[in-house]
Amino acid sequence: MNQMNTLNLLGILLILLMITAGYFRGVLRVLVALFALFISSYIAVPLSFTTRWAVDRIELIPLTFKPVGAALLAGILFFVIFQSAGEYILHRREKKFKEEGKPPMAKWERYGGVIFGILWGFLLYAFILTGVDVIASVDETMNRAAAASKELALLRQKSVLQSTDACKSSVNTSTVKKSRSSDPSVSSSDAQETAVSSEETPDSPSTYLESQIREPLSNFRSQLKSSIYAPVVKKFNPVDEKASRTLEKLVVVVRDPAFFEKFQSHPVVTKLSGNPRIKELAQDAEIKKIIQEKRYRDLLDNPKIAAILNDRQVLKDFTGVDIEKVLDEVTIEKDSPEKGKQ
Repeated sequence: MNQMNTLNLLGILLILLMITAGYFRGVLRVLVALFALFISSYIAVPLSFTTRWAVDRIELIPLTFKPVGAALLAGILFFVIFQSAGEYILHRREKKFKEEGKPPMAKWERYGGVIFGILWGFLLYAFILTGVDVIASVDETMNRAAAASKELALLRQKSVLQSTDACKSSVNTSTVKKSRSSDPSVSSSDAQETAVSSEETPDSPSTYLESQIREPLSNFRSQLKSSIYAPVVKKFNPVDEKASRTLEKLVVVVRDPAFFEKFQSHPVVTKLSGNPRIKELAQDAEIKKIIQEKRYRDLLDNPKIAAILNDRQVLKDFTGVDIEKVLDEVTIEKDSPEKGKQ
């Protein structure tokens, strides 16, 4: 059985499970659960201070993500409270019906539970698939960006090596020839071939775990496109084609020194970096050291980083920027190494 049929089958099984639960629990309990979910989601953020003390004790959660963790924990807490209260009221109601000699649950409640069970099961499975698809789409974008960065670096290296050979030939052709004949290992062309061959050798996965996850994610996404859930997942997935393109370009720009220098000097980026708080971060020696040493967990635990990410005005300034347009201007205006050869 292929993966596409497996995805569809799992979705059908989940829906059948929710139908069964809806039939035996009744439509009122399903509605109580939906109501509890809606209310707890609405009040989770403003009342997240009630659970912040607990999240602060969890060292596994970085300081930057603690507000989100507190909101999530508050949402779960209030969902359980509202759900339990609704269950208690319905339990009292059913107990009263039994004492009166009536069935604890009418047929319309069971049939209504079936209808809502179908809807609940379909949406739940769609959200699960969407979550996996988000991870897979980001991984796919990062792989494309890494390949593009590698190709760009190779082209630049070829161009530099060819320019070096041309300069040496024009200055002193005989000396260069003599040097090459006496010591071939120092030949620029040989170095170029060595560099090309080394770049063309595919990199092995950084870890065994990465190699075990990447292929299944890729297969999942390709098979999902043929699944009956594909249109719904595409609608829910926040990483659309535009976001994917932007992320890919951003990774390429950050990895390429020439592009990144232009990015830093772009008027829009210069304006944003003029913010006093951003300037303070850029000049912070500790943060620079953390970034250089690639200690990203420590970066997320830095109080200054956490404060800036929770500053609404700063976030508003950044969200108002068309980052894809900036990246296009940075990369399009830059002449590629091949352009000079043509």
